[in-house]
Amino acid sequence: MNKAIHLLFETCALENPGAIALRIGDENISYSELNRCIFHLTKRMERLGVTPGDPVGLYVDISPEMVIGYFAILKYGCIVVPIDTDSVPARRKMILRDSGATFVLIRANFHEHLSQDGLELINVDTRESKAEEAAQSECNVSIPLSRPALIVYTSGSTGAPKGVVITHANLAHYVSALQKLFTITRHDTYLLRGSISLIVSARQLLMPLSLGASVVIASDAERKDPLALLSLVKRANVTIFDHVPSFWKGLEAALSHLGERERQSLFDLNVRLVAAGGESLSREVVRFWFASFKRDTAFYNLYGQTEGTGVVSASRITPSHISSGSPIPVGKPVTGMGMRVLDEKLQPVSGNAKGEICIYGDGVAMGYWNRPLLTDKHFVPRAHASDERSMQAHARIYKTGDYGRYTEDGEIEFLGRIDNQVNIRGHRVELAEIEKAMHAHPVIDKAVVVSCPKESGEPILIGYFQAGRHVEISGLMRLLSGLLAPHMLPSRYAQIAQFPLTSSGKVDRQALQTPEFTNPTFTNKNMVIRKPQDDLQQRVAKVWQTVLDVEELSLDDNFFSLGGDSLKAVTLMLAIEKELGYSIPIDEFHQFSTIESLANDIKTKTRQTKRASGSLSDQEYKKLLMIILGSKLHQLKPGSLILQINGSGHLPPLFWCFNSPQKEMSSLAMKLPGSQPLFGLISSVPLDNNQTTLEKVAAHYVDELLSLFPDGPFRLGGNCRGAKVICEMIRLFHARNIKVEKVCLLEFFHPDLYSFDGDLCLLFGRYSHLQRHNLLKFDQEGWEKPFKKRPRAEWINCRHGVFFDEDNVEVLTANIRQWLYGENDEAG
Repeated sequence: MNKAIHLLFETCALENPGAIALRIGDENISYSELNRCIFHLTKRMERLGVTPGDPVGLYVDISPEMVIGYFAILKYGCIVVPIDTDSVPARRKMILRDSGATFVLIRANFHEHLSQDGLELINVDTRESKAEEAAQSECNVSIPLSRPALIVYTSGSTGAPKGVVITHANLAHYVSALQKLFTITRHDTYLLRGSISLIVSARQLLMPLSLGASVVIASDAERKDPLALLSLVKRANVTIFDHVPSFWKGLEAALSHLGERERQSLFDLNVRLVAAGGESLSREVVRFWFASFKRDTAFYNLYGQTEGTGVVSASRITPSHISSGSPIPVGKPVTGMGMRVLDEKLQPVSGNAKGEICIYGDGVAMGYWNRPLLTDKHFVPRAHASDERSMQAHARIYKTGDYGRYTEDGEIEFLGRIDNQVNIRGHRVELAEIEKAMHAHPVIDKAVVVSCPKESGEPILIGYFQAGRHVEISGLMRLLSGLLAPHMLPSRYAQIAQFPLTSSGKVDRQALQTPEFTNPTFTNKNMVIRKPQDDLQQRVAKVWQTVLDVEELSLDDNFFSLGGDSLKAVTLMLAIEKELGYSIPIDEFHQFSTIESLANDIKTKTRQTKRASGSLSDQEYKKLLMIILGSKLHQLKPGSLILQINGSGHLPPLFWCFNSPQKEMSSLAMKLPGSQPLFGLISSVPLDNNQTTLEKVAAHYVDELLSLFPDGPFRLGGNCRGAKVICEMIRLFHARNIKVEKVCLLEFFHPDLYSFDGDLCLLFGRYSHLQRHNLLKFDQEGWEKPFKKRPRAEWINCRHGVFFDEDNVEVLTANIRQWLYGENDEAG
């Protein structure tokens, strides 16, 4: 494909405008709508004075706005500089300073993160998708394929992240090569779960949207919970499931708590292809794949670097890889790429001898941004390398720093790193970057970080250092947590008098990886071990030991510094709920990430997870709880499935059942007066959305609400499937003689509502494909006669699913306010 990817996307939008491009929650965005939003954003960039060719920061969480921003920057001829919203401030500042980006596309809730002088922040929260008379192609800047498209910052060996420059030609090659490898069609649905700052986002986002496929965006809660993510894959009919090997290990562990029937139900999927990359793939993961997915599923091990635009080679996995006893190979090059195993003089090794894996071809990046010497070191002119014919057409090769050798069938086997680079949970980490951060401590003279495998095979980082006086580990950990991402924090530390040396006088890193140095009695030995004292502390510590696979623990140990991550945090949370009967919201857990602080928090707040007596199964409850915890909104109380959006105010509370909690809740809350308490319920959509499940969800909410407000009365609202839950709740409240005084429903009607004697408001989308108003026939004379009390029924001039969008929310909430407060719209 000799065409830039934003032009490929536009072609898909013109050829199939109504096809679904993005799906997140219950929201579907078509190719034509997405294309219009991108066009309008490019026009805004033009009005604001952005110069084509300049780097532009993209500081947006994984959302439709991130996709719009990504393509708008490419379309306008600028260079995308993606920055993870979870990155530490020091890294954000460094990337913006190094890239030279002065304009940043951002969402309003992140403005406070970027307070540096000289930055122009362009808000992307408001989507403009109005049709334009002018041809959208007029906004396309003429962009040679050789121009930079993307700067991806990776961990740097000098201690500072380095920016890899990816060209439009690199991305065009990437789309073409993966389309041939995966045979992607417009009927495919790809799961987007990777970080915006990693090259994997090109595979999971840019590539499928350039080929007319659909992309399903996983929420923050779903990305953190393996079972919730698998449930999304099933619910959204995902056909290509792509994740790092450590995820599959976490998923297997989570599934071990389920019965065989539940497990089989979760794996009743439409997935046709499973891929893993970013880490070494183990036979255990491959065995899990073949035991879990359908027989006709294709499995791939992907190998590559950001400098090779993500995927350089692939190996189609077969059952023979399980029985061979050899490591899983990284395979053969994808179309347009080449790989060779070369010696120190960049000549081919003989037979299956060990050498450095070097790559060449259309995916090799331009180099490192503003780093000419580093570029020359790793991107070598072809004349310095082998003169094989297959390499002569390519100007440069990239030295990957990976050891490898050929297998008998011509594939390449990865044998580890030449340098001090490691992979931690899919992230490329230069140990020198951690060592530089440790040197920021005022009394540390020398620091060395090594990576050692645990019994489970997962690597852990150990930080060794010399200092002129005693260093408190807890203080060092606090310092590093402000400088490094969580996956880069060492799990253990050791202050030593003398580093072991090689015969040449260099630090002997291999010696530091031996049990003499790595055992827990040596590492952290200058940290004061405060052992758990009371029963609760001991029980919390026991759960930590199981989840983290560690032996001795101190009350001061930090969960994330001991190798914990977001997946393990969810596992820990569920284990504490099971063993101790307490629920810890995942967003609050980061505030109580030591044994002592967590135990104290449990004591003071008595976080009991004794749930209401609704008949939700444990698994159903946990799935909904994950969404609640991942929403970053406040629970009504610990363990509750009800979100508190606005808990203050003198008016009677409003309980609304939403489909997409974060967006819909915030839109409604902004348009209601501050004196209106608002609480959010989640519909049954995340679960198997059948009538039985819906009734269980409704029963749970009724029980929970009555435990908090035993006398009622209640004001309830809901949209689409959330409205179905509300109707079932009305029935249950009526059965218990509990008054429901007001009900507002969007896009739903049921004949049971004829007998409702409260204030009823029914709102329908005039252009909705559901045509739910046909049940009511409220556009015909006499439609209100069957009702016990005449309801309010109105049209909203929109289609289904966009009531809370910017163009419609004013009309929607005006109707809701009149229903709540009367014709004068007075909130009292």
